[in-house]
Amino acid sequence: MGGAGDIEAYDDTRLYSVTGEVKYDLPRSWTLSVGGIYQDYRIEDANAAVAYYEPASLFLVGNDGSYRAKVGYVRLGYRW
Repeated sequence: MGGAGDIEAYDDTRLYSVTGEVKYDLPRSWTLSVGGIYQDYRIEDANAAVAYYEPASLFLVGNDGSYRAKVGYVRLGYRW
């Protein structure tokens, strides 16, 4: 009775990111790098789940859903 209550699923987001890179210096000013990125994004928002629909309109609803991404890369660089 009374008091402020919690609004369920209203802009509840969590973003976790981990990045790493290892660089190795090669002869003649070259460098070789190997790295990776991991990202975990979670969203719970009641407004993002509602589709905007009117018979005479376009469906302009972005994909605001949760995702998990893993990216790896190799980079070759030259210094002068």
